[in-house]
Parts: sequence; C-alpha cells; structure tokens
Amino acid sequence: MKKAVSIAALVSAVCLVLSSCSSSVMLKSVNDLLTPPLYYSEYEDLVKSFRKDVGNDTSFCNPYNGGHRSAITVEDIDNDGNDEAIVLYKSSSIDSVPRIHIFNDDGSGWKTMTDIGGYGNAVDELSITDLDSDGIKEIIVIWNGTGSAGYNLSVIHSDKNNPEYREIANEFCFLSEVLDVDSDGNDEILFIGQNSLMGVSQRFVKLMKLSGGEIIILDEAKTDANISGYASIKTEKLTENSPLKIYLDAFKGENQMITELIYWNSDTLSLEVPFFDEETMSNSSTLRSEQIECRDINNDGNLEIPVQYNLNSGVQNIDSEAIPLTSWIDYENGETVVAAQSFVNLKDGYMIMVDEGNEESIKVRGYSSEKIWAVSDGNDDICSILNISKQRWSEDVFENYVLIFENEENVICAYITQSGEKNGLTEKIIKESTVRLS
Repeated sequence: MKKAVSIAALVSAVCLVLSSCSSSVMLKSVNDLLTPPLYYSEYEDLVKSFRKDVGNDTSFCNPYNGGHRSAITVEDIDNDGNDEAIVLYKSSSIDSVPRIHIFNDDGSGWKTMTDIGGYGNAVDELSITDLDSDGIKEIIVIWNGTGSAGYNLSVIHSDKNNPEYREIANEFCFLSEVLDVDSDGNDEILFIGQNSLMGVSQRFVKLMKLSGGEIIILDEAKTDANISGYASIKTEKLTENSPLKIYLDAFKGENQMITELIYWNSDTLSLEVPFFDEETMSNSSTLRSEQIECRDINNDGNLEIPVQYNLNSGVQNIDSEAIPLTSWIDYENGETVVAAQSFVNLKDGYMIMVDEGNEESIKVRGYSSEKIWAVSDGNDDICSILNISKQRWSEDVFENYVLIFENEENVICAYITQSGEKNGLTEKIIKESTVRLS
C-alpha cells in the first residue's frame, strides 16, 4: 500500500509541474503529460531570462499535438548559426490568452526579440518550417479556441529585410496541414474553414502560400458543410508528375462518414474537390453508414475510398440485420473505378472480400445478440463467421471450425455449412477471403 501511495504522490507532483496553461490538459493521460517533459535544468538560463522579461506570474503551455510537445523549443530558426527560443506561456489571469515569446542567443545570453498574443485558451500544435525556401523558418501555431469546435491558425514570419517576427496570417479553421500541394517544391498551408452567408454556413478548403513576405490565398473551394468532425488526413502522390491527393475522412453525425478528395489542378491553377455537389452543397458520392476510413485496400499504392450500398440479405431473421456491401473506389482521370468490394466488420476487426461478379449473389447478415455473421449465396447459408473468446475456442464444440486469425483475447473462426461444401467453399477460400483490419 505504501508503494501505491508513493506512486500516486509522484504522479500528482509531475502533473503539477508539467501541467499546461489550460486545465483541460489535466484530463489527458499521464503519458501525454510526460512526453516530452520540460527540461528546466537544461534551459535554466533561458527560464531565468524569461522570468526577468515577462515575470513570475505565468505558466508554460505544452502543445497537445505535433512534433513540438514542450512549451520551450530551441532551434536555429533564422539560419544564422545561433539558436532562437520559442516559449509558449500564459499569465495567471483568468481571462488571459496564451502567448508566444521569442528569444535570440547572440552569444552573450538570451535576448527578447518579440512577444505575440495568441487566441483561445491553450496551444494545440506548434510547427516550424521554411515556407518560401529563403532560409528563415516560419512559426505556425494552432491555438485551441474557447467554446468553439475549431481553432485559430497563426503564421509568424521574419525575413532578412524585416528581422522582427510578426504575425502575417490568422485564420479560423477546423483542421490544417502543411503540404506541398501545388508541387512547386515549397510547402503551403491547406486548411478547412467556415463562413456564414445570410444565416447559411458553408465550409471551404483554402490554400495559403507565403510570397514576398506576405500570405496570399492561391485558391479556395467549397466542401460539405454538414460535417461534425474530421477523423484523419491522408496523402498520396504516385509519381513526380501526378498531383498530391489529399483524403479527408469526415464524420457526418454519429455513424456516417464521407471522404473529401482534394488536389491541385496544375492546368487551371485551382483546387479541385471532385465529390462535392454544388446542387446539394454536400458530398453524397462517398457516403457510408459506418465510420470506415479510406485505405490502400489492395496494396497497389493507391488509397481507396469506401462507399456502401444496402443489399437484400436473403434469409431474414428478427434478430439479424443486413450488412451493406462496401465498394472501394479509386479516382482516376476524372472517373471513379471500383478497385475491390467487401463486407466490413469494424467491431470485430475483419472484412470479407467479394470477387468481381459475385457482389449480387453473396449476402451477409449480422446478429446483434451474438458476434456472428451469416454468409449466404442468396438462397442458403454457406458459412458463419464468429468472434469468440480464446477460452471458448478450446471447447470441443468448435473442433470443426476454421481458425482464421486470433489475438491475445479473441479468435475469429468460421463454420462451413453443408451447402457451402457443396458449392466448393473450402478452408483455404475462407482464409483468403477474410482480411484482418489493422
């Protein structure tokens, strides 16, 4: 018991030392708080200079996401051989906002360069990158908004003609990414924002570029406005000459999901969002009833987008539900191509691949009371697939079942019916057709 008390005390002490400027960080796991820590012994002189210039009535802000998780980042930003230091902090005042303080080490100690106010109540992410290849890196800060589902994005810039760091862009966004979207060798900032016109909200994707020391908007395009959140952003560039494709998996309510595809058209010098429908102001082309993210389904190097269709499941049962067929599509030369088809079981972590030409005959039903899928050829059940515990797997009742795969706690197995055997269904076909979801 004494050991448990001492560990609890240690964790409490660590949380007090490393807590971010927002109390919401205390809800994060201890691992998040510990990674990475603020090495005050390493930055002792810097912290002293900070306290001298800013005061003691402050707390440091650890970014929640990204590669820079410490409130203190030391790096040669202006490529002069001397380090600069970025300190993210907040005063103890209740209504204060997070701020960014920048120091320069000129060889005789840390000297304050600038102090810039932020937005919201915390820091979500800090990025440091050279957007225009002039040798001086830009600082990009994503600030957590107050009472908002979105963020504020700041771009802080300095150049040889104007060495003082200044904010040159501030945009509200739901997500953002630093990417070379137009394939010119320099990164741009792609972000999703929203505006309201006559009470109607409209989401858009914008592409910002640094040019001549200022941020310009290369282009913007409409996206589906009926989005409750974003799951992931993935990119694909197949060849040097092909466009960078950006895939945004987005939630529509509690269960539905779409994928917004975005890329730069080098001929028209514009952003393309091919699945957005101007008439409905939405994207129904990639709608699915489950939260399935896009992936390279057939290991061909392309990301495929899942689209679901409801089918007549054949044999009905009051305790069963029809499982929709998922088509995995590629977007090539302005057209969609079906790359593969499957029935996806997200809960149990597998999918059943369907050969081309069999999509009309194969039906699948799921049973809510058990972790069982029944597969039929349209007339009779040919097999059932089960998710059972390892303890149950050892029982004699499953000796005629096919082991598909297992993990530490569960086994995915299948039983081939007499109808399945008559139709040529074998253990090899079952194993090859059932793919584990990673």
